Amino acid sequence: MADVEPVAEAHMRIGLFAGSFNPAHGGHLHISKTALERLKLDVVWWLLSPQNPLKDAKDYAPYADRAQSARDVIDSAKIELCFFEQEQNLTYSVDTIRRLLELHGDVKFVWMMGADAFAGLDRWKDWQVIVETVPIAVFNRPDFASPALNSKAARLYAEFRLEEEDAALLAGKKAPAWCFINQPLDYSTSTDIRAQS
Repeated sequence: MADVEPVAEAHMRIGLFAGSFNPAHGGHLHISKTALERLKLDVVWWLLSPQNPLKDAKDYAPYADRAQSARDVIDSAKIELCFFEQEQNLTYSVDTIRRLLELHGDVKFVWMMGADAFAGLDRWKDWQVIVETVPIAVFNRPDFASPALNSKAARLYAEFRLEEEDAALLAGKKAPAWCFINQPLDYSTSTDIRAQS
């Protein structure tokens, strides 16, 4: 099946799952399917990052190989691989979010991230702008629930946290708004997969 440009129609509820997918694995799929169900999303976009500024470029497989690993894993029409960051020459998540909102201001986006990433969100460029621009869904990852829920971001924006049972309301919320999703854990990691290859 040929790659097609993901379509964003007015008022769609779209999850944005950015990452290096180095390689993509079942954990990414598990979080995406959980998001579709718990957040009542229409679709999840896998935003394939050309390069994570916080990671060493030498540890990265070629972009085309990472894209193929994502294609191999995706098994749902509601999960779409998106090359937006490469096409727009974007490096930082804050710029990706801003550009998407410029292009699709009538779409209800939710930024998706693992608890491991949320625990270190304060290291990201303009991280408070991200939190105050788009609702965020944080998905539990092994050994990262406590670091995420005690992180600088969690503490600073504690009053804007939705209860987990209200996760379906997140896409309709005005930022800042975030929710911690304590779904059954998948222990797959790209690091482990690379070490075994």
